[in-house]
Amino acid sequence: MIALATIERRYYQSRSTNLGDAPSTEMDRALAAAAAKFGTFILDGELYYPDFRGGEHRTGAQAATANLQYDRGGVQPQARYAIFKALFAGGRDLTAGRRRANCASRV
Repeated sequence: MIALATIERRYYQSRSTNLGDAPSTEMDRALAAAAAKFGTFILDGELYYPDFRGGEHRTGAQAATANLQYDRGGVQPQARYAIFKALFAGGRDLTAGRRRANCASRV
């Protein structure tokens, strides 16, 4: 999932390029606070839901089902966002250098 954060608003885009709502209020607030401190940025990461034992699931329903199997049905799955890399921050495209390095390594 791509997350774009500005002081005014946050945008969330799936790998299938669909724009969606914030996965959680907590995540939206955290990205808003980070944008207020650091300015506009874009992150590339993965949204997942851990079950009671820490196993990763693509949906909250899958994590809840796993929790039931562990007899922990009362544990509510919470969305987590694993950040892979920053794509844009500080007014700079952070992917440009990587593209040049990848091209140079193929020559």
